[in-house]
Amino acid sequence: MPKKGQKKQSTSASGKKESGKDRGDGAAERNAGPPERTAAFLATAPPDSVRVSLRVKPGAKRTQVVIALADAGEEAATKVLASLDQLELQIAAPPRDGEANAEVVDFVAELTGTKKGACSLVAGHASRDKVVEVRGVSAARALESIVQYVLGCSGLG
Repeated sequence: MPKKGQKKQSTSASGKKESGKDRGDGAAERNAGPPERTAAFLATAPPDSVRVSLRVKPGAKRTQVVIALADAGEEAATKVLASLDQLELQIAAPPRDGEANAEVVDFVAELTGTKKGACSLVAGHASRDKVVEVRGVSAARALESIVQYVLGCSGLG
C-alpha cells in the first residue's frame, strides 16, 4: 500500500497500469461525483445540507420571491422553479450593516421550512449574488417547500 501522498498504481481488467494520487483520507470516496441537483439553484452539500443560489435585490417594499407563475399548478411551478439558475428575491431591508444579509438568511429559513439557526450565508456577503447553506434538509425537500411557499403567497396553492 502506498504511503500518504504517493501515487498508487493498479492494474485494470485489460492489464493496463493506472495511477492516481492517494491522499489516504477517503477523499476519493467522498468526492466521487458532482453534487446532486434537483433544481439549478439548489446543490447538495455534505453532510445533510443544501446550498441555495440567490440573486438579491435589497431595499424593496416587501420581502418576496420574484417569479411569475400566473395560474400555474404545483407541477408547472416546480418545473419553472427547477429551471432557474438562481432564485430571485426582493428583500425589504436596506443593503447596509449586514441588514439585508440577515433578512436573506431569515427568509431562506422561512422558504425551506427550517429554523433560522440552520441557515448561514456562505458566499456573497457584499454582492447581490449570494449562496445560503441550509443544514438538515435535502434539495428535494427544499424545492418542495419553496414551491409550496410561492404557490401559497400567490393564492394559487
